[in-house]
Amino acid sequence: MEEANAVLETGLEGIEVVLVDEDLPPWGGPELCRRLLADKRLTGIPVAMVASRENEEVMEGVLAGGAHEVLVKPCHPAEIRIRVQNMVQRHRNFGELEKKNRILKEALSDLCQSEAMLVQAEKLSVLGEMSAGIVHEINNPLNYSKTALFVLRSLVNELEGGRREEFVEVVNDIGEGMERVDHIVRDLRAFATQGPIRKVELNLVSVVRTARRLLGDRLGTIRYEEDVAEELRIRGNENQLCQVALNILKNGVEATEMAGRSPEAAEMRVWAREAGSWVELHFRDNGCGIPEAEQRRIFEPFFSNKGDGLGMGLGLSICGRILEEHRAKISVRSEVGRYTQFTIRFPLEEDEEGITPRSGGPGGGC
Repeated sequence: MEEANAVLETGLEGIEVVLVDEDLPPWGGPELCRRLLADKRLTGIPVAMVASRENEEVMEGVLAGGAHEVLVKPCHPAEIRIRVQNMVQRHRNFGELEKKNRILKEALSDLCQSEAMLVQAEKLSVLGEMSAGIVHEINNPLNYSKTALFVLRSLVNELEGGRREEFVEVVNDIGEGMERVDHIVRDLRAFATQGPIRKVELNLVSVVRTARRLLGDRLGTIRYEEDVAEELRIRGNENQLCQVALNILKNGVEATEMAGRSPEAAEMRVWAREAGSWVELHFRDNGCGIPEAEQRRIFEPFFSNKGDGLGMGLGLSICGRILEEHRAKISVRSEVGRYTQFTIRFPLEEDEEGITPRSGGPGGGC
């Protein structure tokens, strides 16, 4: 009993083969073989049994129990040594094969992700070209409408008092709607524009509001609060920073949806403040939150917790690279089931050079 327990209780680190005798008490060959193969510490390690030729029942039981090999007594020491060496080499080869299979599977997964990324990039390229054409086509009727609106406003004085007020109200509503369309057209034009990345002094609030407009009705499904002072100015590329703000806002809306928040309970807050030599821009949602273990990985390429088909895991990775080019820093705080808060810190003092050469990183366009 003590000898058998020693086999099962010994430290198993570094073992490459197990060789036992059929007479090892108390269980005997077949039962001992079964117990060894059931031990999770020995998973994948070959088990060989030394058995007598006369005891065919034991030999059959050992092989049926899963033994990888049976050595028949009497055995010459050289035969045992060679047979064990062969088992060890097979075990090592099998381990190397499993390792290479894992590497191949990972490479295949990366290849599939890269292919999906290229397809998505091609779609976005086509969408950018289409956007430029759509903007041009929308501009023509928009200009006609602006001219007609000017004529309508010139006719106000020809109307009587009661009708004039109603007419002015309707014309103002039309003007407001056309102004919104004009904003959308300009934002789409900026989205489709390519060229060198030019950094200029800009109002931080204009970046946030452009991203908000591009997000469209998605923000209309939650309670949205914004507190970004008009006088807060930073230096950067508006299209790229708009892309960062748009991505974070979109993620925040999706987080509230994943958390199952009702339109009345879901909320997104954006605010900015000066903090020493930095301007801090905060985005906070009350969505599903990000587990602590994942917070360290959300800026890695291809990392996504949205599930298959719901994101390629590139958004925050691209945002991180854009902010690095702007010498800005981004951080995240989150509590699962309660909130997520992103903080972007922009330096108040920036290099005087206004044009940054385009690199292989994220491009312009929000």
